[in-house]
Amino acid sequence: MHSDASPDQQAAPSPGGSVRPRLVIVMPAYNAAMTLERTYADIPHDLVHKIILVDDVSQDETVEIADQLGLDVIIHSQNRGYGGNQKTCYDAALGAGADVVVMLHPDYQYDATRIPALIEPILQQLGIDPGQPSVMPVHKVIMPAAKGASPRKRAKVASARRKKR
Repeated sequence: MHSDASPDQQAAPSPGGSVRPRLVIVMPAYNAAMTLERTYADIPHDLVHKIILVDDVSQDETVEIADQLGLDVIIHSQNRGYGGNQKTCYDAALGAGADVVVMLHPDYQYDATRIPALIEPILQQLGIDPGQPSVMPVHKVIMPAAKGASPRKRAKVASARRKKR
């Protein structure tokens, strides 16, 4: 389903009926059709309020697969590059009322099963119990590389990021 990431400011209810911080996962995508489903399958969906995929004019079936998975999809009309895609991701997450934002690349470079462990210190530092109502500032989490992500791939990604600056 395609979305303009319109604001939805009410807190997310937890399974027990209490309110928990809104976790929004953003996925900056470019030609991620081969790995999107695998990445999506590893997300701890019980903790997540919304998943937003921002497509940067992929030439494969990324958008179609994201639609099939029921993700909120934003499609750029022209390629904006990694930095532009990130900006759209964060704008959409804020528009969705996120308390915590996790950027997860849909190329299976990161281990999505580690999301609970990554957000726990943020919540603890703020004195937040995920099962309790709260008002908190937005925090973003950058995922560590997944097991199996080669040092070469990490170096290539880091080099590409430096060149774009």
